[in-house]
Amino acid sequence: MRSPRTAERVFGLWIAIHLVVVGAALAGGPWPWHMFARAVHVETELVAEGRVAHGTWIDLALEDHFHYTRGFTAFRIYDEARATTRPGHPRAKRDFARWIGERALERGLEVEAVRLRKHTEPIGGGPTRSRTLVEVELGR
Repeated sequence: MRSPRTAERVFGLWIAIHLVVVGAALAGGPWPWHMFARAVHVETELVAEGRVAHGTWIDLALEDHFHYTRGFTAFRIYDEARATTRPGHPRAKRDFARWIGERALERGLEVEAVRLRKHTEPIGGGPTRSRTLVEVELGR
């Protein structure tokens, strides 16, 4: 059986570790709690667009293919998938765009190309930015 002194020492060590960590953070080091370190100040949205015969880009609603959201949020799998949210992964992005193009063709939309775009909008207001992640020619 452990003595009460052991419990006091363990608790004292726990307090000392936390004091050191908080003290280091106050001195300019990183905070140990990452949820406070990087607050999200932008809202992002993944958009799929298809190019039709006369060169116009039309919206290909991703919500038509992904019905389930994450809990009570509006997030769908493509909003959080590593391949669509992080840099790199060009092959996965191309495959996903090609898959969306095939679904559009099945629905009767005559698309020649598909591009995935990421729209970023600051929550407090400001200019909306948009960038193309990938563009795939379907080449039927």
